[in-house]
Amino acid sequence: MIKALQVFLFPFLALITGLVLDATNQRIRFLRIPDTILIFLFALGTSFVLHLFFPEKLMAHIDETYTWKTVQPGIVVGVKH
Repeated sequence: MIKALQVFLFPFLALITGLVLDATNQRIRFLRIPDTILIFLFALGTSFVLHLFFPEKLMAHIDETYTWKTVQPGIVVGVKH
């Protein structure tokens, strides 16, 4: 059951991240920070927070499950052997 719900985890987190970035961008618009820099800083800060406060075992699971490390290049570009 939990494994099936993982399909909804990434879109939900992406939606929350997008809403947070949009609200942050509206509040600090006077600083004229480009969106790409803001997204990079947000991702970097989130990574630091996750690695500081989450247990190492959980971070290893997240790293194995939700990153690009296990994806083969052929899958990304759509090349079939």
